[in-house]
Amino acid sequence: MEREYTIQELISIFLKKLWLIILLSVVGFLSAFCISKFLVTPQYSSSISLYVYNSNSVENSINYTDLNASKQLVNTYIVVLQNDAIMKQVVISLNSKYSIEEMEELFGISSKNTVNNDENKLGILGTSDGYDANAGTITILSKCIKNSLTMAPENETEVLNIKATTSSAQFSADICNTISNIAPAVLTRVTKAGSVQTIGSAEPALLPSSPNVSKNSIVGFGIGFIISVVIVFLLDLFDTTLKNANVLTENFGLVNLGQVSDISSDKDKKQLKNNDIRKTHTILDKDIPFYFVEAFKLIRTNIMFSMSTTNNNIFAISSSGAGEGKSLISSNIAISLAQMGKKVLIVDCDLRKPLQHKMFKLKNKIGISQYIGKMATLDDIIQHDILENLDVITSGIIPPNPSEMLASENMKQFLKEVSSLYDYVIVDTPPVTVVSDVIGISNDIAGLVFVARCQHTKYNDISKAMEIFKISNMNILGFVLNGCDDMYGKYGKYGKYSKYYKSYGSYEYHQDDGKNNDDNS
Repeated sequence: MEREYTIQELISIFLKKLWLIILLSVVGFLSAFCISKFLVTPQYSSSISLYVYNSNSVENSINYTDLNASKQLVNTYIVVLQNDAIMKQVVISLNSKYSIEEMEELFGISSKNTVNNDENKLGILGTSDGYDANAGTITILSKCIKNSLTMAPENETEVLNIKATTSSAQFSADICNTISNIAPAVLTRVTKAGSVQTIGSAEPALLPSSPNVSKNSIVGFGIGFIISVVIVFLLDLFDTTLKNANVLTENFGLVNLGQVSDISSDKDKKQLKNNDIRKTHTILDKDIPFYFVEAFKLIRTNIMFSMSTTNNNIFAISSSGAGEGKSLISSNIAISLAQMGKKVLIVDCDLRKPLQHKMFKLKNKIGISQYIGKMATLDDIIQHDILENLDVITSGIIPPNPSEMLASENMKQFLKEVSSLYDYVIVDTPPVTVVSDVIGISNDIAGLVFVARCQHTKYNDISKAMEIFKISNMNILGFVLNGCDDMYGKYGKYGKYSKYYKSYGSYEYHQDDGKNNDDNS
């Protein structure tokens, strides 16, 4: 299904997954911090400046032409100083202070041509034999030194800046000073034009130039944030579950009868995901929020309006799949109608996984299945006065052929008989995409209330259910959206009126002396 997002929807999506965004952002921050602080070798930079002047210039009479010539010489000097032969001279010169092994260690390289530490000083390397023995190592080290160097004119002037960056602050400074010592003679000999004058000397850096722990940590946080936002968006984009009521009203043309907030605990939600509902809530339970009660009053009113144009007082309640709360919605609608003074009967026709006996804490030894099977009379199966004005018929023994039983003539006779005894008859039926039981009574009821759950019901299941309803000519009274997260914000302002719903506690469940029969659930 094609998805379109508004700014409000995007904000809502990101706010719901704010914990994930924060988590991944913090992980990115900590990862970048730890890598920069503990895994990356610190690098130290030192620099030295060489003033380039034209050999034709006369002291105290430097003109504009001389300055331009000096600027042009800077680029030439950079090329000359980066020559491999010059870099090798730098290595040999540094060898008077550092052994080859030390320089290899500083650059993280290893050579099989390394000679003993006592023999690899400048005096030995200065000989042809020593040089040949270490020629390969010197070549490698010269390339490493070249890669560590940055040479450029300062602000497009005639001043040449040379910067060396290595893992040793002293070594970086020594590289710069060594080049500055070699440069004048080499440049004069090679270019035959101009010369250089060293400006000061390179000093070891006190602080590393890289990595920048603070900057890298902030970048890591930003990367984590961006990744988390993309993940949250993709999760929602590819999530095919129902998000809001607009999908049902705009895409399927259904009437919105009401929305019910999700007041389940985390444990209840975990059981819901496993399609194993053990904990249910009715509007008679203690500490039920006021807005939860008010939601069913609105649903009750809308159902009454929807049925006012029909001559039938029977309606079914179903859903597209398991775990969407149709039994919860059925029982609470029945209670709400009974509180209005209407005489109500609720019939548990979910002959595969009945729940109404659990909702009202009743025995389930005898019920609608025995009546349809001509093993019991109507008086035998009705459990009277569960609440004031509310009777209940449980499922009874689970039969091997539920669909055939609900489509039988005995079922039609049952519905006709009870419709004359009650103001409203509510039939709790199985999920329509799982089994087709509700189709068997489509012609005997005023219509069906379709229950869907936010973040649970899938678009494809809704489409399948609508196709089934269309084929069977089922009249859809409307839908109830269960499990909405934003209902508190809608009704929370009525919290001060909570004293009104506390009076509902005068209704008590009817309980038998024996234990509930859960064998049939």
